[in-house]
Amino acid sequence: MPSPDLAGEALAPVAGDDALATVLASSHQLLLCLAADWQATSGRLQRFERTAAGWQPVGAAWPVMLGRNGLAWGMAGVPAGVIEKTLATAEKTGAAVVAKNAAESTARVTAENVPENLHPPGLAAALELVAAATTPPRKIEGDGRAPVGVFPITAVFGYAAADSALAQALRLPYLAAHPGLQCVDDLASAHYNQVVDRATVTVDWGSAEEMRRADGRYELGAVLAYNQPPQPGRGSCIFLHVWEAPGVPTAGCTALALPAMRELALWLNAAARPLLLQWPQAEYAARRAAWGLPDL
Repeated sequence: MPSPDLAGEALAPVAGDDALATVLASSHQLLLCLAADWQATSGRLQRFERTAAGWQPVGAAWPVMLGRNGLAWGMAGVPAGVIEKTLATAEKTGAAVVAKNAAESTARVTAENVPENLHPPGLAAALELVAAATTPPRKIEGDGRAPVGVFPITAVFGYAAADSALAQALRLPYLAAHPGLQCVDDLASAHYNQVVDRATVTVDWGSAEEMRRADGRYELGAVLAYNQPPQPGRGSCIFLHVWEAPGVPTAGCTALALPAMRELALWLNAAARPLLLQWPQAEYAARRAAWGLPDL
C-alpha cells in the first residue's frame, strides 16, 4: 500500500446540520457508534454500506469502549455567548492572565481560531474554560472523553510489517508501527496531533504516544481525521483501536475487540470514503431522519 497521508482528504470541520448532511452524502461506508448518553463509557458500533436502497447494515453490531469520562462535542462551532461567558468565568475564578490574553486577542479563544499570541499553558487553561462553559462539554486535550461528530477514517496502522499479508489486503493506506513512531500530544509542538517518525523530523515535543506499544492496544487500529488541520488544545491522537479488555474505557479513543478490529480494517475502503459517526443516542435520534440515516 502507498505511504499514508494521515490527514487524508480530511473534510473541513463543519458546524451546521445541513453541512453534516452534505458530508455524509459523499460516503458509501459508515461506522455508526451510539452511546446511551454523554456520560457513557461504552457503546455499540455498527457498519453500514450505502446501496441503491439506502444504508444497509453489514454484520452484527460490536460492543465498544469509549472515553473514561464519556463523550464531548468534537465538531466545529462554539455556541453564541460561550466566549463572553468564558471571559467572565476567567475573571471570577482569578484567571486574570488567561482573561487578559483572550481579551487582547479580540475574544478569539475558540476551538476553530486559536490566537497566535496565546502561550500554550495559557491556551490550555482558556480552552478548559471554553469547554466548561459549553453544554455538552467540548473536546479538549487530556479530558478523557471521546469526540462526538462525523470523522473520516483515513488510514490503518498496526504492528504487522508493511509487506505482511494483512497489510497487503487492506484497502486503506497502512502505517507499520515501529520504535520511534509517535503521535504527538504536546500543544506547543509544530507536530501536534500528527503521527511522525522521530528519526525524520526535528523533535520539538516533550509528550507523545508510542505507536509501537508494549501491549496489544495498537496491534491494529485506524486513524480518524479528528482535529484536522491540528488546532492546539482541541485533542489529539484519536483512533479506533484494540481495547485493553471488555469494560475498560479509553483515554478518548473508540476501542473494540481484536477480531472485530481486524474484520473492520479489512472492510474499510478508501474509495468509499468511510466515516465514523459517533453520537449519544438521543442526539442521533433527533437528526437521523433529516440526515437520511439508519436506526440502530
